[in-house]
Amino acid sequence: MHENRTKKLLMLQDRFIPKRTQDSDILTLKLKQNGVNSKYHSNLENILFSESIEKNTVLNFSEKQKSKGTKLDFGLLRDNIRMNHEKQNKLKIRNIPLQPQRILAAQGLLDDFYLNLIDWSSKDILAVCLNSSVYLWNAQSNKIQLLMTCDDRRDFITSLSWEKNGVYLALGTSYNFVLIYDAIELRKMRIIDCHVARVGSICWNGNLLTSASRDGVIINHDLRHRDSIVDLVYGHTSDVCGLKWSPDFKHLASGGNDNILNIWDIHKFKKPKIVFDQHKAAVRAISWCPTNKNILASGGGTSDKTLRIWDISNSTCSNFTETNSQICSIAWSTYGDELVSTHGFSENQIIVWKYQNLQPIQKLPGHQARIIHMAQSPDGETICTGAGDETLRFWKIFEPKLKDNFDPLSIMNMDIR
Repeated sequence: MHENRTKKLLMLQDRFIPKRTQDSDILTLKLKQNGVNSKYHSNLENILFSESIEKNTVLNFSEKQKSKGTKLDFGLLRDNIRMNHEKQNKLKIRNIPLQPQRILAAQGLLDDFYLNLIDWSSKDILAVCLNSSVYLWNAQSNKIQLLMTCDDRRDFITSLSWEKNGVYLALGTSYNFVLIYDAIELRKMRIIDCHVARVGSICWNGNLLTSASRDGVIINHDLRHRDSIVDLVYGHTSDVCGLKWSPDFKHLASGGNDNILNIWDIHKFKKPKIVFDQHKAAVRAISWCPTNKNILASGGGTSDKTLRIWDISNSTCSNFTETNSQICSIAWSTYGDELVSTHGFSENQIIVWKYQNLQPIQKLPGHQARIIHMAQSPDGETICTGAGDETLRFWKIFEPKLKDNFDPLSIMNMDIR
């Protein structure tokens, strides 16, 4: 009987350890002689010398359950691959170069905290204001074109902003005008005389152009109409130096020299939806999270030096940190997991932050004066910084974005019939 049992087991497994039932009496005697607890001995004996092999296997291999279907959820597969990619990126040690990739001379770039003088289009064209002129630098060909120069030498450009398609460029001037240019044809399309002080901030929302002035007034323009003004917005008592629409274009954030950060609902401009007054200096640095429409980052000027994260869904400051320097501008990574801020007095540096805990990942020196201006490349990986040292510096900061058009089946060996 034992021989048949042994042969059967040898056919089913590589290594056979015979049961030593005949040795149980000897082991029992030794356990008792050593004073082992009888209950423990009884359990041990049952495990070691039971006749039932199936009940005492260390790993219990059960029959595989039948599949309920063969349908593949490609959407879930894509999400899982994307999450794994993001998880792997987070586990990598971030290698942020301490030196810029490129440095361009920018003589005439004004050292004025309340102006916004560079912007990067979706067509990979960087627009730069140098005194009374605007230049276009093609990041692909490195070619530079002169777009315009103010007619009056005493006039100069105070702000600019690309619309989302990268065709039209809006300019604000020190003579209180808003100008619209076709950057492809290099020609002026429109002049809007609406403000009573210089126009320091401009941003787009489709056909709606929003401009803000030193007198504290914000104006919404519908450029489809000759009489373009649709809203006169009053919520600041001094220079509006920060202006950004949310990713879903339903909320406008405005920051001013009155230390106020206002949130406006696109349908209700009579008064701010939310007023944040925790900053103790001018709020120029404003940036919405690209992956969460309710999250906004802002930074305070010299008397504040604080980076704050706001949640407009519950009107609270969810996190903040002291930076020890004037905060001039902020940008997010495309995944919304990191931020970068540029600083003035006293460090004149760039800081990359982890959004989750606002811990610095890297600090980048380089500029010899405060870094007032910042623009982000259309792929989100590179930032261009402009400073009072009259240079533009290009930094590779963020991880590349995972492309949306990849085929999840290309990484799997499948035969779909």
